[in-house]
Amino acid sequence: MKRNKHTKDEKEKTKLELRVSKMATQDLTQWVDQALYSIGKNLTQWTKTQDNAFLQESHMGADALLAVINELNRRHND
Repeated sequence: MKRNKHTKDEKEKTKLELRVSKMATQDLTQWVDQALYSIGKNLTQWTKTQDNAFLQESHMGADALLAVINELNRRHND
């Protein structure tokens, strides 16, 4: 059986994860504030308009927020 060069627990980082991993912690915490604001604003607009673009923007913001929180958690536990 051929094995992948990465173990099951490891995965290749996405571009977003790589970008986040190179940022200073202070910048990451500012990014969290911006992401939360953006997610909320876009969800509010979506509820008013039902325009899927606002929902997609919220989704991208949530993905970025998750990447930042995961990185902060990794740094805290290392």
